[in-house]
Amino acid sequence: MKSKGFISIGILMILMALGLTGYNLYQDKQAEKISKLVKEEIQEVIEKNNSEWEDVYEEIPNMEMPVVEIDGHFYIGTLDIPKLDLSLPIMSESNKNNLYISPCRYYGSAYTNDLVIAAHNYRSHFSRLNQLSEHDEIIFTDMDGNTFVYEVVGLEVLQPTQVEEMTESEFDLSLYTCTYGGEARLTVRCIRVN
Repeated sequence: MKSKGFISIGILMILMALGLTGYNLYQDKQAEKISKLVKEEIQEVIEKNNSEWEDVYEEIPNMEMPVVEIDGHFYIGTLDIPKLDLSLPIMSESNKNNLYISPCRYYGSAYTNDLVIAAHNYRSHFSRLNQLSEHDEIIFTDMDGNTFVYEVVGLEVLQPTQVEEMTESEFDLSLYTCTYGGEARLTVRCIRVN
C-alpha cells in the first residue's frame, strides 16, 4: 500500500516538473518572438535618429540615454553578441515583468562606461553567456545610432547579495543572468574598445 502511494507521488512530481519545463519553454519562445519584433522597430528608430543625434553624448557624457516607447515598454537600444548569434532589444528598466520580455538595463549607462544589463537565462536571451571567452566582441547601439564596441575580458560568478560588486566595478559593460537553479549570477565583464 505504501509503495503505491510513493509511486503516485513520484509520478505526480514528474508530471509537475514536465509542466514547469513546458511553461519555461513557452515563456522562452514568447520572449524570442517579442524580441525579434521589437528589434525591427528599434532598427527603424535608430535609422531615423542616426544622423540627427549621433555622438551628442560625447559632449554631455552624464546625459540620460534616449528612450523610445514600443508597445508600452521603454527601450534604450540593442545588444549584439556575434559569437552567440544574438541581437536583442534592451529595455530601459529592469523589473520582474520586463525581464520576461527582454534583457534590461540594471544599472548605469553606455555614456558613463558602467552599463549593466540583466536577462533571464532563456535560450533566446542570456543562457549561453558561459560560451563567451576573452576577446569576444559585444556591441551596444543606443537609440540615436551611437555604437559602443566592447571586448570580453572575463567571466565570474557573483552571489545575488553582491550588488555593489556588480554595479561598482571597473568594467565598462557587464552582462549577467541567473545560473541554473537561480542560486548565483553568471557575469560577463567587458571593456570598451572604440
